Amino acid sequence: MMIAFEGPDGSGKTTQLRLVADRLLSMGASYATVPGCSSSPIGRYIRECLSGRVHTSPQEMQALYTADRMARDEELRSESAIGSVLLADRWTLSAYVYGSLDCDTLATKNERLQWLAKINESVIRPSVYVVVNVEPEIAIERVAKRVGKQPIEIYENAETLRRICASYRDRSIVPAALRWFGARPHVLMFESTREHTPESMHEEVWRQLAPILAIG
Repeated sequence: MMIAFEGPDGSGKTTQLRLVADRLLSMGASYATVPGCSSSPIGRYIRECLSGRVHTSPQEMQALYTADRMARDEELRSESAIGSVLLADRWTLSAYVYGSLDCDTLATKNERLQWLAKINESVIRPSVYVVVNVEPEIAIERVAKRVGKQPIEIYENAETLRRICASYRDRSIVPAALRWFGARPHVLMFESTREHTPESMHEEVWRQLAPILAIG
């Protein structure tokens, strides 16, 4: 089983992935984490693009991400086959959100979504999407706090974060993804607020996720 943790930077999705991993470990369950991009030459090139040192369009970036996912296909299917729960830090739903950022009309966006679905059709599909969203201003504040700790990426500026938060909140994105991918995964939607601690958000996530995993 693959569980993909989705959401904008600053939403807390990576923290939730880590907390779910810790929970599985405490229960003796087997899991493997799946980073957003690999350490392969393609993955390293993606990181160069994310840093802004290499300019790419949203469409080009998603073509790179798709190639990176396909390169890991055999390994991921093998992990899944032996019973590991795969915990992915973003997966194909991100292709829809990030890959259509430059589309300024509905027709253009629909055309892009069809293309994204086509190039991703052979990529391993998550059984569960855990989507953690957040108000844009909170995401902007959280990203700003960590800028001094790591280089800022091209998607972490305020204007782009606002658009990404809106896209994840757009209820048409998930149905479009499911329709074009032809899959029927569980989609769990959460909203991180200022009142949430990572632990309290985790309890909300785990309450919905545990029955799907069929563990307590």
